[in-house]
This record gives sequence, structure tokens and C-alpha cells, in this order.
Amino acid sequence: MANIVILGAGMMGSAFSTPFADNGHHVRLVGTHLDGDIVEEIHETHVHPKLRAHLHPSVAPFTYDRLGEAIRDADLVVVGVNSNGIDWAGEQLAGVLPDDVPLLFLTKGMAGRSDGIDLLPWVLRAHLPAGRRDRVKLAAIGGPSIA
Repeated sequence: MANIVILGAGMMGSAFSTPFADNGHHVRLVGTHLDGDIVEEIHETHVHPKLRAHLHPSVAPFTYDRLGEAIRDADLVVVGVNSNGIDWAGEQLAGVLPDDVPLLFLTKGMAGRSDGIDLLPWVLRAHLPAGRRDRVKLAAIGGPSIA
């Protein structure tokens, strides 16, 4: 069983917790600074208030200020924030992402810059410490953005 951290307790990140938990993995669902009410509801009832769905009993909700605790001994970090939150996610992960832990992106899209465009995984990677940027393993999921 793997320890999987999902950053983003919105509909996509929360929905993605189900197949991981159903397959016996330990899931830590970490909300963003905008997900406080969602995390509180999941903690109290194990129901996601927007999905109106019960989350697997093994899904452990965490507030964003506990990311360092949640990410300890992680085998995989799933980035489930929306595209507007990718810089925030990079800033949060920069100080706590353990070495050799891969990132799986649910977040889709591109970001414009003055001389072109970047895929969102590259945007997040730019926030990591220089020594980590070239070593971090990235993967992304494609398809529609409907949870």
C-alpha cells in the first residue's frame, strides 16, 4: 500500500481519492487555502459537500497548513488544484516535497509568458529549489476536466 497525498480537496482531487482508496492505498487529502469548509465537512461527516458523495473511510482530510505533516513518508503527490492555483501549489510544495517523490498532475492547461507558453507542470516545477527541478519526476493525466 502506498501513501498518496492529494493537494486540492475540490471535486477533481476528491473524486480521484476514490480509486486510490478502493485499491488499498492510504490517501491524505489536503485542501488549499480556499478549501477550509470542504475539509471541515469531510472531517466531520466524510461527505464532500460539493460532490455530495461519501469519501472512502480511509481518506484522511488535512488543512493546507498541515501539508508538511501530510506529505511526510509520501510515495506519490497528486496535484489537484485548478490552473489558477498552480503557482500557489508550487510555493507550498517547494519547502516540503520529499526527494524522489513523483508528482502526478490532474491540473490541465498552459500558462502564457512573454516569450511563449508553458505547460502547468513546468510552471509548478519552477517553484521547486534549483537542485530539485531537474530531478523531480512528473506525470500528467489527460482527458476532460469533469469529476
